[in-house]
Amino acid sequence: MPEYLAPGVYVEEVSFSAPTIEGVGTTTTAFVGPTLTGPVSGMPYGGLPPNNEPVANSPAPTVPQLLTSFGDFQNIYGGFANLSMTLSSGGAVPSDPARNVNYMALAVQAFFTNGGSELYVSRVFANNPGTGGAVIDPGIATSGTPSNSNVVVAGRFPGAFLNRDTVTVTLTPMKVQNFNNLANLPPGSLLGVAGSGGAAPTLYANGTGSTFVNTSTSAALTAANFPPSQKTPQNLYVLTVQVTAPAANGTEMVFIGLGLDPNNPNYIGNVLGVNPPRPIDQLQNQVWFNIGSTLDTGPALFNALFPNWIDPSISVPAWKANTAYTANQLVTDSNGNIQIVETAGTSGNTAPAWNTTTGQTTTDGTVTWKNLGAAIPSTVFTLGTAGGGTNGNDGAEPGPDDYGTPSVPGKPFYYITSLEDVAIVATPGSSCYAQGEAIMSTALIPHVEQQRAYRVAILEASYGLLDSDYQNVRGQVDSSYGALYVPWVWTPNPLAVAGTSTPANVLVPPTGFMAGIYVRSDDENSVAKAPANEVVLGAVDFERHINFAEQQLLNPLGINCLRYFPDRGYLVWGARTVSSDTSLMYINVRRYLVYLEHSIDNGTQWAVFENNGPALWARVADSIDSFLNSEFANGNLLGTSPSEAYFVRCDRTTMTQNDLDNGRMVCLIGVAVLKPAEFVIFRIGQMTAGAKS
Repeated sequence: MPEYLAPGVYVEEVSFSAPTIEGVGTTTTAFVGPTLTGPVSGMPYGGLPPNNEPVANSPAPTVPQLLTSFGDFQNIYGGFANLSMTLSSGGAVPSDPARNVNYMALAVQAFFTNGGSELYVSRVFANNPGTGGAVIDPGIATSGTPSNSNVVVAGRFPGAFLNRDTVTVTLTPMKVQNFNNLANLPPGSLLGVAGSGGAAPTLYANGTGSTFVNTSTSAALTAANFPPSQKTPQNLYVLTVQVTAPAANGTEMVFIGLGLDPNNPNYIGNVLGVNPPRPIDQLQNQVWFNIGSTLDTGPALFNALFPNWIDPSISVPAWKANTAYTANQLVTDSNGNIQIVETAGTSGNTAPAWNTTTGQTTTDGTVTWKNLGAAIPSTVFTLGTAGGGTNGNDGAEPGPDDYGTPSVPGKPFYYITSLEDVAIVATPGSSCYAQGEAIMSTALIPHVEQQRAYRVAILEASYGLLDSDYQNVRGQVDSSYGALYVPWVWTPNPLAVAGTSTPANVLVPPTGFMAGIYVRSDDENSVAKAPANEVVLGAVDFERHINFAEQQLLNPLGINCLRYFPDRGYLVWGARTVSSDTSLMYINVRRYLVYLEHSIDNGTQWAVFENNGPALWARVADSIDSFLNSEFANGNLLGTSPSEAYFVRCDRTTMTQNDLDNGRMVCLIGVAVLKPAEFVIFRIGQMTAGAKS
C-alpha cells in the first residue's frame, strides 16, 4: 500500500472490473506418426552412431515446429513418396504395400484442404536392430566411412529417401581485381593461384586476421607479388564453394559463398554441420558434412576436395590428330576436362577414350596424357552403398512403445505434451499397423486423458473392415476424449502419372479430413457445434458406402460414419464419442467443456497466492460470470436467460474450513451445454377438414 507522508493530492489508478477471461483456441492440431524425413522427436539430429550415443555437438531434442501450410510440412518432413518400413520381426517388408503409404503427408494435405490452419507434426521412427541386434541402427544414409583425413556427407535425419542422392561441392573462384580490397575479406578467407603444368595450386589464408600468407612458405602476400608472374596467364582468386544438396520437398537446396576455413563466418562445417547456427537450417538441411580432424584448415580441406585445379581463365586448345606435343602442353577433351602432356610425342589419328577419373592417365599415339579435371572442379558425394557408404532406412513398422506416452521422455507424444495450444490430436495411418489398436488404446487415449491436457483425439479403424470389425475396434476404448470415424476415404493420388500403373486414387484414413473439418466447423460456427453434416473436401469416394441400416447399428456404439448422399455429396454423419457415459456422448459437448475448463484455467492464474477471502472469491466469481455470460450471448449455452444457462458460486458454501486452512479456494460452476439435434423428428397425422389443431 502506498505511503502518504507529504500533504497534497494523490491520484491513483484502480480497477473496478474483474479480470477478463479470454477464450482459448480450439483448432491447433498435432499429428504423430512416420514421415519421409525430418527431425525425430527424442533423437538428436545427425542420428545415432553404433555406440548409441548422440553425434558430437548435435542439437538437443525439442518440441515440433508449428506448420501453417502443406508447403511448410514438405520443407521439413518431405513429400508424398511412399515409405519402406520393415516388419518389426526381422527385415521383411510388409506384404501389403498399403502399410507403407505415406499417410502422414496425405493426412496433412487433407487437413489443410478441409480448413486446418495450425499443425504440429511429431515424427515417429522405430529403429531397426543393428547387426546381431547388439546396436541400434540409426537409419542414416552416408557417403562413406568417416576418418580423420576425409570428408563424408551424411543424412541429418533417418530415412531411405536420400539413398543414391548426390551432394555436389563446386569451387567458385572469383577473380581478385583490386589488391587493396583483400583487407575487407572476412577472417577465414582463402585465396589461390591455380597450378601450372600440373603443379599444385598456391594458396593464401588470412586465418583470424586480415593479412594473407602463403600456406606453404608463410610469406605474406603483398602488392609486389600480385599477380605472380607466370608463363601461363594465371590470376589470383577468392576461393569459396557452392554446395548443391537434396531438399526434403524433392527439389534441391543450393548454398553459395561457403568458406573452407573454420574461422570463416560461412564455414561449410558450420552452415552444413551437424548443428547449424540457424534454427531453420537445423530443420530443413537434409545433409551434414563430417570433416576429418586433420582437415581443420582451409588449405587442407581445399586439397581434400579439389586435388587438381586449373585456372578458369586459361584458354586451352582442343586435341588435334597427328600433332606433335611437348611436355606440359594442355588440351581439352570431349568431356570438358583439361589434359596435360606427361610424355611428349605425336597424337594418333582418332581421339582417345579420355580418362574421366582425376589423376589417371591415357596414351594417345606416343603421347601420354594426365587428366587434371575440369577448369571449375567439383566433388560429388553419392549417399548410400552406391557411393561406398551406408544406406538410410525408414525403420521398422512402429508400435505403441515407439509412439510413447506423456510420461516417457524421448518419445513423440512426450514432446507434444508441453504444447499448450494443441486441442486436437491424431495418429494418421496407425490403424493399419500390426499393433494399431494398441497404439490407440495405450498411447493416444492416455495422452489426451491426462490431467490438464485439454485436448481430444480423432480415432480411426483400419481399412478393409466390416461392421463387426468396427465394433471390435470400438470395444478397445471407452473415453469421452475420443471420437471414432469410419470408413477410409479415396482421394486423388499425388504420385499418379498418366500412362503408368500407379493408381489415380489412393485410400487414406479419415483422420486428416476430420481434423480439418473440426477446425472449419469451429471457425464458421463455434466449438459448441457438432462437427457433423459437413462436406468432406478432397474425397472422391469412400472405401465402402455405409447405408442407413448399418448406421443404425454403428451409431449407438459411438462409431461415426462418413456417408455419401446423392445430390449432397460426401458428408460426416456422426458426432459421438467412444464413451459409455451418456452425459458425454457427443464430441462437441466434450470439446466445449474442455474449452471452458482451459479458458478458465488460463484466465484465473492471477488468483494464485492472493489472500483467500471474500474479496478474492467475489472477483473470481465476477470474472467467470462475465466469461460465461459472453458465451450465453453468443448462443453457446442452453436457456432463455443467464440464470438458466449457468451458475457460479464461490463462497463459504463451496469451501470448508479445512479447505481454507490448506490454501484451497473452491469455485463451483454449472453450465447447460447444447447438444446436437441428432434425431430430427416430425410427427405428422391426419386431421378432419375444418378441425382446430
